[in-house]
Amino acid sequence: YVGREDVFSWFHENLVGATRPNALLLYGRRRIGKTSTLYQLVDGERGRYLRENSQRPIIPIYVDLQRFAGRPTGEWLRRLSREICNRANVSYTDCSIPDHVMEEESAYTVFDRCLDQLEQSIPSGSLLLLALDEFEQIRAGIDAGALDLEILPFLRSQIQHRSRIAFVLCGSGALLGEFWWPIVDLAARCELTGLDHDQTEILIRTPLDGTLDIEPEAVELIWQHTGGHPYL
Repeated sequence: YVGREDVFSWFHENLVGATRPNALLLYGRRRIGKTSTLYQLVDGERGRYLRENSQRPIIPIYVDLQRFAGRPTGEWLRRLSREICNRANVSYTDCSIPDHVMEEESAYTVFDRCLDQLEQSIPSGSLLLLALDEFEQIRAGIDAGALDLEILPFLRSQIQHRSRIAFVLCGSGALLGEFWWPIVDLAARCELTGLDHDQTEILIRTPLDGTLDIEPEAVELIWQHTGGHPYL
């Protein structure tokens, strides 16, 4: 993992500063490094200073929404609740996050209660950060008829009214479209772009240092053809 100092400075500014938004939007082209950045935030070396920050320690939880693709709203919310709670290492009774629909309690209520309990259980002064990757999957579910359209205002409400939970929404530039505006207009935004020339050279040379001699001309050709796109 190379570069991205500006992105982690942005995380620090928005998560640890005196005032902060409840949502961050990290977007960029396919395979530009968004998921790798979230992994660093959650348990990588680059995100350690945020997780161990003395002013406001961050407790990040990564969830890939692709895992819930095609699920109907009730199951989608219950699976998401369970995934968040499991990754937060919080113990719940079976009736707290039920596997099956309970007549007296909607999935929306289950999700709401899950976040209520998380807010009450995290250490004082800390901030729980839900990193939701592949956020566009929500629209795919709505368009396919699996998810209710009401899921968007519900998530907007969660983002607005959680004092000890923040959200990182991650996906492509499509998240800037009108469809997402009710949620995106709440978020501070950062576009993940290609690496600069020096960072690109580090990424080219370092993994095979001592094994393969890479000529300067080869570095320049790779730079010209990839534009600093790390996957390419």
